[in-house]
Amino acid sequence: MSELLHTRIQGKGEPVVILHGLFGSGTNWNRIARALAPDYQMVVIDLPNHGQSPHREHMDYPEMAAAVAETLDHHGIPPASVVGHSMGGKVAMTLALTRGEYVRRLLVADIAPIPYGDHGHGRLLRALQRMDPKRLGSRAAASEALADDIPEAGLRQFLLTNLEARDGGFAWRIPLQALEANLPVIADFPDLAGQYTGPTLFLHGEHSEYVPGDAHGVIRGWFPEAVIEALPGAGHWLHAEQPEAFLERLRGFLQG
Repeated sequence: MSELLHTRIQGKGEPVVILHGLFGSGTNWNRIARALAPDYQMVVIDLPNHGQSPHREHMDYPEMAAAVAETLDHHGIPPASVVGHSMGGKVAMTLALTRGEYVRRLLVADIAPIPYGDHGHGRLLRALQRMDPKRLGSRAAASEALADDIPEAGLRQFLLTNLEARDGGFAWRIPLQALEANLPVIADFPDLAGQYTGPTLFLHGEHSEYVPGDAHGVIRGWFPEAVIEALPGAGHWLHAEQPEAFLERLRGFLQG
């Protein structure tokens, strides 16, 4: 039996669904959601094995898109504008291609419908699994324990959003082994039939390598109406690195 995904809904108006990336959760998008809530019904979903959503041993994009559709049905969300970043962008693309009736318009943030390499995700998961969070007394201690394996302070801070206080210590709220086992599927993109012909924007960071030039033809094969743009001054985490510019472009896209 399927389980609904954890969802936060705020605001009123035309619905906008947000799908986060790998290692993230809906809370990473609180700032964007709050900014848009006066004008839109913001529907922020935790994807499987992330945030407060159920854990699953197997995760692929058709299954995750089906879980999103079921969750939207449960909440009575009509066709929505769907925004997906990174892994969430692949879920959003899959939803548009397999269940296009749910998607009024589509914004894909810094990802393309192509296979990717490891991008260091395996290294991160192995580092997290080597650390025993039960023995830690604080998040600062956790950050220090990870510093040798993950020297980037901002990246450590992001990963440690998945650490929660439990039974006098800490524990990971994401299933690290399941994520590592599913990394090859997460890095790939399914071979789907059909096209999505609604309004589509692929917005990527100017300094990111996730949407290379040779992916543009692949994008337009599935999404013939796609506009492909670079967000100046941003890398892969464009909504966090350039939040005002990202929000301005998102607003413009939602207003059509």
